[in-house]
Amino acid sequence: MVAYGTNSAVQILAYGAANSDEDVRSSQARSTSTAIINATLMIIDDLSAPSNTINQACNLISAAIITTPPEALATNAFWIQGMLLLDLEKGGESVDVDWAYSYFIGRE
Repeated sequence: MVAYGTNSAVQILAYGAANSDEDVRSSQARSTSTAIINATLMIIDDLSAPSNTINQACNLISAAIITTPPEALATNAFWIQGMLLLDLEKGGESVDVDWAYSYFIGRE
């Protein structure tokens, strides 16, 4: 799995500066964030060239994961902004990804 975003961008958001001592923590948060992004956007395979919006969303969500207890994550500003960015990407076009499709069936 290729994690979106970058360690240094996550660290700047979370700690105010890049710090290579935090690379393991940042990498793990980015891996988790990438899985969240793929699930939210219903992407089957990782994007080989994620958009700037997806990278920014990953950095924000990763910083939220690092800086916030799980029970407060939904109210973290980084989390909220990252999820809002993902809303902008829903249904977007990409040539290098398999999208999962949903079919809605109406009931009478």
